Amino acid sequence: MRYSDGMSRPVLSLAIGAVLILTSCGGAVDNESIAVTAIDRGEKDLNIGRLPLGTGAGLLRAATAQGLVSFDKEGRINPGLAERWIASEDGLSYIFRIGDAQWIDGGEVSARQVATILRQRIGELRRGGFSEDLALIGDINAITGHVLEIQLERPRPNLLELLAQPEFGIVRRSDGSGPMISAREGKGMTLLHRSFNLEDGGEDAVPPRIRLRRREAARAVAAYLSGVADVVEGGRFQELPLAAAGQIEAAAISIDPTDGLFGLMVVNDSPFLADSSNRAAIAMAIDRSTALADFERPEWTARENIFPDGLFGNLALPAPEWTGLSVPDRAAEGARRIASWSAENQAPPTLRIAMPKGAGGRMLYARIAADLAAIGLATRRVGPQEDADLRLIDQVADYDGPIWYLARLTCPATPLCDEEADARVEQALAAPSLAERRLLLRDAAAQIQAANRFIPIATPLRFSLVRPGIEGHAPNSRGWHLLQYLGGGPIS
Repeated sequence: MRYSDGMSRPVLSLAIGAVLILTSCGGAVDNESIAVTAIDRGEKDLNIGRLPLGTGAGLLRAATAQGLVSFDKEGRINPGLAERWIASEDGLSYIFRIGDAQWIDGGEVSARQVATILRQRIGELRRGGFSEDLALIGDINAITGHVLEIQLERPRPNLLELLAQPEFGIVRRSDGSGPMISAREGKGMTLLHRSFNLEDGGEDAVPPRIRLRRREAARAVAAYLSGVADVVEGGRFQELPLAAAGQIEAAAISIDPTDGLFGLMVVNDSPFLADSSNRAAIAMAIDRSTALADFERPEWTARENIFPDGLFGNLALPAPEWTGLSVPDRAAEGARRIASWSAENQAPPTLRIAMPKGAGGRMLYARIAADLAAIGLATRRVGPQEDADLRLIDQVADYDGPIWYLARLTCPATPLCDEEADARVEQALAAPSLAERRLLLRDAAAQIQAANRFIPIATPLRFSLVRPGIEGHAPNSRGWHLLQYLGGGPIS
């Protein structure tokens, strides 16, 4: 038997044997030299300028090209280029004070440079999947040599969380300002911290030394097992079976408490799927708890509602109509609806379900296929980029708040539009008050949830493999573990 990404069971077994030898020798972790492997999902290289950013390129950009703000190791907002900031009382202006910093290729970082680069970058990101996220951002201008202002057309909660994403790292001529410097080494990159002394212009590279490279999923797990990698980043549900096959100790599997979208998006408006009752039948037929139990990770939480609890404050969303039924009753009701449609039309088509590669994708598909077969629906698994009727969406929320979710559940992000819901989102963004905006967003969310064009299954699952003893790595809600914190950060 061979794994889908090319790693054979004998190779993985050899790697397991290697790690047993290593652990029996009791070798200590070296926090001054840490090898990090990012799981490769089709990235051709560690290009920090390409969109979308893969895991490896995102880690490299965040380390070498900080933004105005960053995340700390727990996922909280931390200073970046801006040493401090303040928001106006009306929420329409954010003023950032740029600290003392230098570009990696020389010269002091100025507010004017940052403002110019950030304007250009936001233009790129508007075309690269962040369009709705950036809808309320207006002018960006330097006020003095060290102060810049971001003006908003309407108040924008969670702006700092958005600006802390690696995509917003400030790059000038392919380089940033740190906090790390990088150099190519073999098939990867070596990164070191840098320290500045603006009085004498000195610059020193200081440990820890981080070695970053990309590997396919099975080879990344094997690298961890053999001791070649100390940390593996970017794990998703489809790779969990590899960790189980490698018998990796539970303490080394770090699960992030992430939220976002994980479920099936209806991507084909065929006569069968155009019927909202049929879409609801699919949603109610899936036994989420049983499907997730196969992965043996109690941290992975099933979800029947698209939106997290409390997303709209005290404005509650109505639950899907079927949530009060038992699992057998849901299956019976789903079967009744499918039979009723078939009697009036024709046999439902075989539904093509696009799933990611890997053992986890096969496991999840098998459960969903069995549940849908029980209500009279045939299915066929297809690749993640192939034409499909239902496509698995697995995205972690970049920031808290309803705009992130609705931006990805309305057009142009979704292939099938709900014009009324889309219009409500546009009205919400133009609303004069946050209270009115929240009400309009809640109404749009209720309509999207009732339509069943997105069928939630669970929260997104993200995990890392971290050798016990590695410092500076902590589970967090962002799913990003920045290289600059590994090994305890720079050593002075």
